Amino acid sequence: MISSPVSKVDKFATFANNEYSQFGEDGIIKKILEYLPNKNNWCVEFGAWDGIHLSNTFSLIKNNGYQSVLIEADKNKFEELKKNLMGFNAVLVNKFVMFEGRNTLDNILSKTKIPDDFDFLSIDIDGNDYYILDSLVRYKPKVICIEYNPTIPNEVSYIQPKDFNIKRGSSALAILNLAISKGYLLAATTKCNLILVDSQYWPYLNMEKGRLDELRDDSAIKVFAFSGYDGSIFLSKPLDLCWHNLRVSEDELQFFPVFLRRFSSDYTALQKFLFLVFLWVKRPVIFIERLRKKFICLFTAS
Repeated sequence: MISSPVSKVDKFATFANNEYSQFGEDGIIKKILEYLPNKNNWCVEFGAWDGIHLSNTFSLIKNNGYQSVLIEADKNKFEELKKNLMGFNAVLVNKFVMFEGRNTLDNILSKTKIPDDFDFLSIDIDGNDYYILDSLVRYKPKVICIEYNPTIPNEVSYIQPKDFNIKRGSSALAILNLAISKGYLLAATTKCNLILVDSQYWPYLNMEKGRLDELRDDSAIKVFAFSGYDGSIFLSKPLDLCWHNLRVSEDELQFFPVFLRRFSSDYTALQKFLFLVFLWVKRPVIFIERLRKKFICLFTAS
């Protein structure tokens, strides 16, 4: 029986717990699955590493008897995966999953006996997660855990280029919009992952539909940039390049050299000339366009 929705939208946050996961995903995923009917005890992890390290599925495999399909492209990690999953009912795949062609996630899974509506899918490949989710057509897992770039604010929809050589990550909003178009709703978030539930199972969760800004507090990562009348650039706080363990200050982001950081109406004749030189070097198209307009004005006036 499905009871009336509760008002609290972040009901699963309190169940966050790590057995093998990184940011509490183990506890949240297990709790969500407890609510769902018609479970088949199958899970998939794409970017499985060695099967244990920061795994979002190993707890289900070890403690709940889940059958699994674990996909890892790196050969060295795959060798560790084979050792760690020995004795478990797991299909291990050493392939590089592609967006199209023979090695899409759909095609790889089609060579196994996994049901189309398997219980849980974890996608974590440090970059192209958005496109892997987009490529999933045949299969409709009940619950999906997918990585997003945690440095991007909730209001920003950013999709990284469709290129396996690029690792930037897409924003939570962009991934959520894609998921909604595929029939999923947002049940919970962790520091780096969205946890999505097939909308047909949503009534069983006994919770209100939550917005991204209700389920993810991004206040700690927001950095505001603004400019002064003199062309100086300011940041509300230094910008974190967290994967490189570096911080970028506003001094390092200045566009104008110091001698041109002045209200433009207060420029001396020398500064006006240097500004034009600077514009010609840094923004030649704008320089030419402004020069063209200047000539038009001169000829029109004459």
